[in-house]
Formats: sequence, structure tokens, C-alpha cells
Amino acid sequence: MKYLLLLLCPILMSCGASGPRFTNSAPAAGRGRVIVYRVPSTPGGRAANVTVDGRRQGRLKMKGYLAYDLQPGRHIIGMTFDKSSTFGDVTPASQEVHVGNGGKVFLRYSTKAVYGGPGMMIGNVMMPDYTMHGILSHCSEVQALPEVRRYNMGEPSR
Repeated sequence: MKYLLLLLCPILMSCGASGPRFTNSAPAAGRGRVIVYRVPSTPGGRAANVTVDGRRQGRLKMKGYLAYDLQPGRHIIGMTFDKSSTFGDVTPASQEVHVGNGGKVFLRYSTKAVYGGPGMMIGNVMMPDYTMHGILSHCSEVQALPEVRRYNMGEPSR
């Protein structure tokens, strides 16, 4: 059993973000900051794509965050997953946000399984039919900081 745990440790460690730890710094002058963070949820081993105004800007694993200093005004932040035959698809999620000069907007991303339908048999096991829904929700700074402070930076696009 302990050998199995030793084999699984590197795999499980790769499921989370590994960049620098979150710091609650101020946005650049003349900008506002959007912080997107991902809480642990299924499908955990897959990185989610982050888009800002329709352009891919990075990837987030569980317990990861990305911060974007943007021009003040309205922006659309989105989350999608690449196609996967292993875990099925996750519905995309997006939020329109208003970013004020010097302000911060926190967006919390999670997924939720919605069960329904007849399911399917795999061998002797009945697997439930479900759809994974992406959920991107606004959070106040007071709500977000206890979670995001423990998280590491995701993979920004280059």
C-alpha cells in the first residue's frame, strides 16, 4: 500500500497549480485588477482555459489563480476546458465584470456535476449520467482572500 502511495504522490501533486503564492498587491497605475481563482472540484486534474474578452490568457489548475491588470471598464472573463474523452465536457462559464480604476474584482471558479438521465453500465457497475457545469461567480475581497491566499499562480499565456 505504501508503494502505491509513493507512486500516486507525483500524480496527485501535478493536479494543483505550482507558481508563486498569491499576494494581494495593488493593480498597475491607471488599471483595475481581475483575479480569477479555481477551487478544488472535479475534474481536478485538468487545467481550465481562462479568456479575457474572448482571447485565451492562461490556464488554471486546482488551487490556482491568475491576475489581470485591465483598462477600466467592462470585460468578459470566461472559463473553458479542452475536450476530454476521459471526463466528458464541462460547460463553459463566463461573467461580465466592471473594473474600476485601482479596483479589484475577484472571480471564483468551480464545477458541479448535475445528475440526470438513465446512466450506463460499465461492466457490472451502473454509472450515473451527469453533466459537469462550470460556475464562475463574483466574490467580495473579504470572501475571496481566505481561499485565494493559499493558492499558487496558474500558467499565464505568453
